[in-house]
Amino acid sequence: MQTMIGKTFWQDASVGGAVLGLVNLAEVALSVMLPSAAGVVSIASLIATIYLIIYFTRKRVPLYGHYGFSYGQSMDFIVVMGLFAGVMQGAGQVILANFLFTDYYNELLMATQQQMRDVYSGMLKGEQMTQMMEWSRKVIFSPAVVLVSNIYSNVIGKAFLGLFASLVIKRDPDIFYNDNGQ
Repeated sequence: MQTMIGKTFWQDASVGGAVLGLVNLAEVALSVMLPSAAGVVSIASLIATIYLIIYFTRKRVPLYGHYGFSYGQSMDFIVVMGLFAGVMQGAGQVILANFLFTDYYNELLMATQQQMRDVYSGMLKGEQMTQMMEWSRKVIFSPAVVLVSNIYSNVIGKAFLGLFASLVIKRDPDIFYNDNGQ
């Protein structure tokens, strides 16, 4: 039985993570296209994310049978789903920023850089300001930086949601199960 659980763990986590990543990516795209509805889209995405975390993790519970599904096992699965969600969302975010919504992301970059100039003028030397401007561009457009930051934020975010979701997902072992070959 343990081999069945191990074989499906990564596959199930990748499928769940991909769906979560697509939901979160859709939130970003819809917020760019419909800025006036960004708040509603964000709330709907959070609700969908919580639902999907519970849905995909609960699908694993029957595999563990009478052994139960611990809080830690639930958290492990949710964190790995967050890893895959981060990869999916990061790859999508690179496409959005560099190919689909370049005007939006360039405007965002210009606004961010202007805020940095306003806040840090007089505090930083010209070279330091130039480095900050280059970093701000990398944060928005660099595939490696975007991918790593999305993976990190998804793992942390999904783990936080998993702290609460795992309370309702975990199942105690069957204390009356007799494993003596009967």
